[in-house]
Amino acid sequence: MKLLALGALAAAALALPGGGVSGGAPGVTSTEILIGGTVPLSGSASAFGTVGPGANAYFKYVNAHGGVFGRKIHYIWRDDGYDPSRTVDETRRLDPSRPVGFANFMLATPDRCVISDLFDVLFLNRYYGWYTDTGDLETAEAKLDDELRRWTEKYDKPIVFTEYGADTEPGLHGVNAEPWTEEFQRDFLAMYHRVFDRFDAVVGEQIWHFADFATRPGISRVDGNKKGVFTRDRRPKASAHELRRRWRDVGGR
Repeated sequence: MKLLALGALAAAALALPGGGVSGGAPGVTSTEILIGGTVPLSGSASAFGTVGPGANAYFKYVNAHGGVFGRKIHYIWRDDGYDPSRTVDETRRLDPSRPVGFANFMLATPDRCVISDLFDVLFLNRYYGWYTDTGDLETAEAKLDDELRRWTEKYDKPIVFTEYGADTEPGLHGVNAEPWTEEFQRDFLAMYHRVFDRFDAVVGEQIWHFADFATRPGISRVDGNKKGVFTRDRRPKASAHELRRRWRDVGGR
């Protein structure tokens, strides 16, 4: 199996190259952190263009209160006109040194997505076995395998899974691996990893999520989002041991 990149590649130009880089971090000097982004200042979604000035106002507030460990944030935003091709072009202008991708969620399959050809890396968020085919890991595995095959046939691009996971109530166990049990989360992740390992194009995996976290109340949430492999107080679920086993072996594969 190829070496796994445990974490996503740069999806956008978040830290731009700059002179006097401290510690080898692009865009970070001893006095400044350079951040870039794109917003629709024009086009059909120009109402959301306020995101850029709004973010800048917040960064100015941070700077006025000491910055980040003494460094001031310098924020640059570009108008992309709510046009994917312009988004990619402007992102590359901000930082030509890094690959560009976007978070592709469930419904944008290879036969439906019309913008993946613009990007360097395919970032996939998939939840077969949880939001679709809930609890049926056999069907979920077949569908995940089929979709990955179609991506690799259509594009010669690296693939990073930027989200995959299943909600799990800590301490809930079952004779069978049923949804919400620790056994199900463990088997769910193991199934995804089996599929990943069949495709050389899959170069990275980033589980959703490291630890459980609070969300607003709702009928689909039990005391927050429970997709973490650790609890909110950082105790490991069964899936954490599955991940330790997998990732300890990375260097030898």
